[in-house]
Amino acid sequence: MANYLYINLPAEGHVNPTLGIVKELTRHGERVIYYCSEPFKVRLEHAGAEFRPLDFELELSKKDKPPYGIFSFLERIEGIVDHIYRDTVSDDIDYVLYDANALPGKMIGHLLNKPTISTWSIFALDDKFTERLKKLREKSQLRTMIDSDKLKKMIEQLRHKYKMELPDFPKALLCDGDFNLVFTSRFFQMNDERFSDEQYKFIGPSITSRTEGEGELPFKFEKEYPLIYISMGTVLNDQPDFYQLVLQTFKNEPYNIILSVGRHTDIDALGPTSDNIIIRPYVPQLKVLEQADAFITHCGMNSTNEALYFNVPLVMLPAGSDQPMVADRVEELGAGIQLDLQTVTGEALKEAVFTVLNDASYRNGAKRISESFREAGGYQSGVDAILRFAENYNGNVQV
Repeated sequence: MANYLYINLPAEGHVNPTLGIVKELTRHGERVIYYCSEPFKVRLEHAGAEFRPLDFELELSKKDKPPYGIFSFLERIEGIVDHIYRDTVSDDIDYVLYDANALPGKMIGHLLNKPTISTWSIFALDDKFTERLKKLREKSQLRTMIDSDKLKKMIEQLRHKYKMELPDFPKALLCDGDFNLVFTSRFFQMNDERFSDEQYKFIGPSITSRTEGEGELPFKFEKEYPLIYISMGTVLNDQPDFYQLVLQTFKNEPYNIILSVGRHTDIDALGPTSDNIIIRPYVPQLKVLEQADAFITHCGMNSTNEALYFNVPLVMLPAGSDQPMVADRVEELGAGIQLDLQTVTGEALKEAVFTVLNDASYRNGAKRISESFREAGGYQSGVDAILRFAENYNGNVQV
């Protein structure tokens, strides 16, 4: 039995893809120690991990100022690294896994001097993508959360304290490992030729049950109407104006609407709705997507992967981070329509939904991507690759 240490960001789109990996590793008799925030404890333990809490949640809500938020996470890296290192130095760790955006994981691998495996819940990104990603962040809602001068000083301090090489931001937060698992297919990955088979394994979405007793959806609708699922994710989901637009646009229309608004949105303040619209802070997304006919989404990578896995075409309103990059790729492959969140009108939203429902090319585009996902093998293929890496590692990657 090997001991795997897993370090992740406390966000749905980063944790959920790893659940199948954890479940399959533990089924093989491996031990997985997993650091994340308390809200993910139940699902990680259900997957078989030994959960250890980090007192931190990743939120970008107007109601939650620092110490919450992405910049707060960057400011707290030193404390997180020191805490995990002290806590695990006697655990006889064999391999360190971490999300590709989780810099503390890469640093812990360096401190423990152990082989590292990075899991990419976004597209795999190399140096050539860095400038594009930087421009996307500057245009996104993350721009107000990041002080570039302060980041440069912080990264220099980390380099000095931990005696390790770190690139400048944003590349410092794109943490490749000795081996890399990517939760998408080579077909969907942009410029996949840049990423060698020896170091990158594209396994598609990691689809697995997340909680015990999830059961069927507790919603009842008119069966003859299409089901439209709407969610802006769990990080940049403080969008009350957009939710009100949705309610006004689809009120009493011949659609069944499930609107997930996040735990920080005051549902009562959104105003009156109609019988064809269900609003919830949170829904079991996989269960909804299995039945959905279209998905209005922020185009986060995990939500996009899950929708396309179930052949669901998209109406995309990217809010920030890497979401515009994901939306561009979906649009390029003909599986969705992209709109501007800042300027979208009800009429444009309604027209886009009508188009993806009635133009078969969009569902066919989603189906082509879905087929590539399923052929990639999912978390079982990922764990097979991890175990081969572990068996063959001798200071060089040989998978």
